[in-house]
Amino acid sequence: MISSLKNFTFNIIIPTINIDNLLVNCVKYCLLQSYKDYIINVVADNDSNSNKLYDLPNINDIAIIVSTVKNVNISTKRNIGANKSNCKYLAFIDSDAYPQNNWL
Repeated sequence: MISSLKNFTFNIIIPTINIDNLLVNCVKYCLLQSYKDYIINVVADNDSNSNKLYDLPNINDIAIIVSTVKNVNISTKRNIGANKSNCKYLAFIDSDAYPQNNWL
């Protein structure tokens, strides 16, 4: 979770149905970004496997937030993540995508 309430430059928003292996790999690659002023916001139907995300190697102490919503489509999840953000920039990625380390 977030250790302080500072404003981050980027909010990586990842809409998903479940916290599965595809999402875990996506977050793993997001944690390897060369740019370090960002948070990761996963918007999922449930958070039953969120420990898989928090157990990932996170040497830069990047905040991972799991927001849960029920019965909404992926685009609505993107909007929910965007509306909760106070970051300067929003970065959207699908849970089955793996960004390069210079994506941000």
